[in-house]
Amino acid sequence: VAELNSGSEGFFPSFRKAQVAGSAIVLEKGDSSLPNDLETNFQWRAFGQPSTSAIIIPLLSAETVLGFIVTFVNPRRTYDQEYSQFAQGLGRQLSSILATILAHEQAEARESRLSKELAESERKIRQMAEMAPVGMYQIASDGTIVWANSHCEYLLSQMAPNLTNNH
Repeated sequence: VAELNSGSEGFFPSFRKAQVAGSAIVLEKGDSSLPNDLETNFQWRAFGQPSTSAIIIPLLSAETVLGFIVTFVNPRRTYDQEYSQFAQGLGRQLSSILATILAHEQAEARESRLSKELAESERKIRQMAEMAPVGMYQIASDGTIVWANSHCEYLLSQMAPNLTNNH
């Protein structure tokens, strides 16, 4: 992210421009916004001709940059309104997918953190209950004892002989 904000090489300035615009931007060789050295960096497969235009599509979720797509325009097709709509739609769909994935990952991380906090809270409560001078226990919905502190166990053991003598 630091390079995105300060990088001056390659596509970084164009990434920032697309981020600020909040939509796809077009780079053209003719206006020098598309670097001239691309012919040496890429193997062009479209008709053996290098592209003279590129589209940078920001992938955004609210104000957060999730990434960028750089795609080159077919050299035999002009970048027109239809092409622009395609680029904008692609950006929206991929942004939505990435935002959903990110939200899911954040929810899982939150669930994991909350589970750890709950386990720690339960441990502390049981530790306090164990040291309490009164009998404490937890009963499940079916009536079985889930947990009892040692004082409760002592009290129950003292009551057990009396209960067996009465029956």
